[in-house]
Amino acid sequence: MGMQPYRERAQVNETAPGTTDQDSRGQRVSRAPAGGFDAVGAALAAAGFLGAILLVLSDFMTLFDVTTAAGVTVPGGTIKGHSNHSFAMLIVGLAALPMAYGATAGRSRPAMVGLAVLGVIAALIALAVDLPDATGTNTLAKTFESAHATARTGFYLETLGAVLLVFSGGAGLLLSAPGRSRPDQPRRPRPTGEG
Repeated sequence: MGMQPYRERAQVNETAPGTTDQDSRGQRVSRAPAGGFDAVGAALAAAGFLGAILLVLSDFMTLFDVTTAAGVTVPGGTIKGHSNHSFAMLIVGLAALPMAYGATAGRSRPAMVGLAVLGVIAALIALAVDLPDATGTNTLAKTFESAHATARTGFYLETLGAVLLVFSGGAGLLLSAPGRSRPDQPRRPRPTGEG
């Protein structure tokens, strides 16, 4: 009988992880599980992993093709991504996968920086190497009269993948900046001066 009040107090004080608790003023405060994803974290994780996968896929898809005015593809005029930049997007995409994991699951700032840097590298390859070829300024289109190059699915996938990596890494860095409170961590009220 003497143990009954103790058990009741223990049950009142227990709170399950991820449930609400009350602060000193009686207001209910939400506590997210440690290491769990909130909506923003999940969106950044999806962007990072999707960007890396798109880069890998783009290397095996048609980057651009060169056709004549009649719409006939010239011999050797269908160019895959890997043949135009020596599997660079595949390498960047594979390197981005562990960075995306570290940036989102581990909330590692160095991994976020790495993810953003890999996105910038992919964007530079797409814009400086592939875009001139895909628009006909530096391709087979110059060797065939009235031929022109047209960007295809691979070019758009690699560009989108690069943007997603930069977004995921950059936004993660901004949201995890020192002194910035995370959305799943409520601000504590300022203590009032006692009279």
